Amino acid sequence: VTAITIAAQAVAVAPGGFGTYEAAATAALVAIGATDAATALVIALAAHAFKTAYALITGALATFLPAPSMLGWMANMRAHTPTSAPITAPNAAGSNG
Repeated sequence: VTAITIAAQAVAVAPGGFGTYEAAATAALVAIGATDAATALVIALAAHAFKTAYALITGALATFLPAPSMLGWMANMRAHTPTSAPITAPNAAGSNG
């Protein structure tokens, strides 16, 4: 069902795929025999609403709470940690005893 809704959204004309997503999900659920058309439409509307809400909430959090995650913090620490002195070739005059 998810693969069919994603494929349908590739040709969606409405913003956010509204209508196309629901039609594809309803058709897929009915085609596989999961439920009747009315219940399939309710499931499709609820799934699309939850996915949209999740995207909006996480996007808002990322916008207003820009502190990096633990992985981002660790990457920043490595980028700003000074390295040891560079390794240099031994002195040519002192290397031949």
